[in-house]
Amino acid sequence: MCMEVRVHNFTDIISYQYSLNWDANLLGIATIEGMNMPGLNLGNFNNNTPGVLRVGWDDSFITGVTLPDNQVIYQVCFDNITTSVENTLIQFT
Repeated sequence: MCMEVRVHNFTDIISYQYSLNWDANLLGIATIEGMNMPGLNLGNFNNNTPGVLRVGWDDSFITGVTLPDNQVIYQVCFDNITTSVENTLIQFT
């Protein structure tokens, strides 16, 4: 099961940092696919803690990156340990 991460009002962004949290007993381990943003690569992600994905990115040119609304910047794919995940909470913190 994969979830697309999209941007909105992403204008002249120089950096961002956040965590994505979920119940690892239900969704399992996350992997990252389909990176679609300048300078974004696997080195920007830390998934060493079950149920937590830490994300940090910065514009190495410090000029600011602008992307259109709803552009997918990456996908988070879960190995989906359980069969019933329709009401599973995934939070950006």
